[in-house]
Amino acid sequence: SPTFLQDFVLRGWLPEAPFVKRGTKITAFGSCFAANITRHLSSLGYDLSANRDPDIYISRMGDGMVNTASILGQFEWALENKQQRADLWHGQKAERYGYDEEIRLRTRDVFLATELFIITLGLSEIWYDEMTGGTFWRAVPEQSFIPGRHKFRVLSVEETRADIAAIHGLIAKHVPNAKVLFTVSPIPLSATFRPVSCMTANSVSKAIIRAALDEFLRANESALKK
Repeated sequence: SPTFLQDFVLRGWLPEAPFVKRGTKITAFGSCFAANITRHLSSLGYDLSANRDPDIYISRMGDGMVNTASILGQFEWALENKQQRADLWHGQKAERYGYDEEIRLRTRDVFLATELFIITLGLSEIWYDEMTGGTFWRAVPEQSFIPGRHKFRVLSVEETRADIAAIHGLIAKHVPNAKVLFTVSPIPLSATFRPVSCMTANSVSKAIIRAALDEFLRANESALKK
């Protein structure tokens, strides 16, 4: 059926009318699916923050902030100057990303100018610093790993829902006219740090995010429609 998606998948989720135009300022980051969204929209001529300022972290590592805590960290840092108390931000090749004030202000400017945020949620498995409670962007680079201090766990549904609510709250506070689209990345785990099969670990990881997102949406249904 040519209307399969509208009738059976997107029913109840689509807006009454399209609200995104070529000139709409879009910021998309999070899991690796965000990079696919960015490339696709950019190829169609849409206005992506990754093109307007390609050197800020959400552009350079827009597909590397794969858990809700790391995404929230970018909003807290950029909009309210909340810094992590440990070195937790690393790229795909273990390169370090510091808390550069110029980058923070440029990220803040990008956020404040954004008309549509596309936030892609990727996984629930995290590595964290037990001493500070901070969450790494990715698995801890080998040269930075401190046994007994850097630990692994799976975020709960409630923790994930709270992060989503906090992200949405910061956007509503600082960029009140912006719209927000949350997506759950379909890209699966290729490995897990749990002592179970990767297929089952991936299923749980995605289910936690999807359940948390649905809880957030149901709890705020009337407010989000305004």
